[in-house]
Amino acid sequence: MADQKVYGPLTLPSGAEVYFRRPTGLDRANVMDAIEINDEQFTKGSIQVENGIRAKCLVKVNGADPDVNFKNVFNAWDDGDVQFYTEVFVQMFGMTDEKRSSAKQAAAFLLGSSTSTDLSNSTAGSTTTAG
Repeated sequence: MADQKVYGPLTLPSGAEVYFRRPTGLDRANVMDAIEINDEQFTKGSIQVENGIRAKCLVKVNGADPDVNFKNVFNAWDDGDVQFYTEVFVQMFGMTDEKRSSAKQAAAFLLGSSTSTDLSNSTAGSTTTAG
């Protein structure tokens, strides 16, 4: 994988400056491997995964490397800084309303094209149903 673009500096409400990068699928997989999610704590676990991904994507915090253990990165941060960084990160890389709308349009287009798995085009009267 080629080096990723680093974004920043982002000045947090406290005045701290951070640099960060776009998340990868490997970031998500690594965080999910490290965080236990069960039925009783599904919401908490999901939030921890998203926070972990944002922490893993930090490149520099006030000129220093962040803690290598992503679970500790935000421990000493002011909550306002965490929330601000989170919102910027989500707006840049998350599923915003605009991105959801675009994905819905793409899905509608693909569903309307009725291409079979053998890559041959079928007619609009296809009888295939989802299971």
